[in-house]
Amino acid sequence: MGVHTWLWVSLLLQAECELLEPSCRLLDMLVPQTVYKEGDVVIGGLFPVHYQAPAPDLHFRQRARPSPCHDFSFSTYRWLQTMIFAVEEINRNSQLLPNLTLGYALADTCLAEGTTLGAALSLVTGKDLVVTGSGCGHAPWCLSSSETLAPRRPL
Repeated sequence: MGVHTWLWVSLLLQAECELLEPSCRLLDMLVPQTVYKEGDVVIGGLFPVHYQAPAPDLHFRQRARPSPCHDFSFSTYRWLQTMIFAVEEINRNSQLLPNLTLGYALADTCLAEGTTLGAALSLVTGKDLVVTGSGCGHAPWCLSSSETLAPRRPL
């Protein structure tokens, strides 16, 4: 078998494997109360804009639905608006981050553990319901916070 034949066979096998690769699908969007703006770098924020959520009715016979939040907090809503304003101002000034736009993904946690965990997971997994291609099954890149911000792979 010649080199050219071997190259064509390997190319066809690779194309077939890419076509047969299953796509990953999120079962549900975990937190519907989100504000999202596309950017080269997306900053996530979790804010308890509402601070009272009724206990969910869990019978474990069906998928739990998010419970409505009550008692609006104006102070934490100002925190959310401040983050939006800061990102918009950074994007307006081309000298701060040249050739880069910031985005944001902000979620209301309702000051409830389940909603907060769901919001954190949706920030890490992204906003798309279906993921295809070679990235399927791998953890996405995210920003980790320590003394500095650096891109890293989650554990």
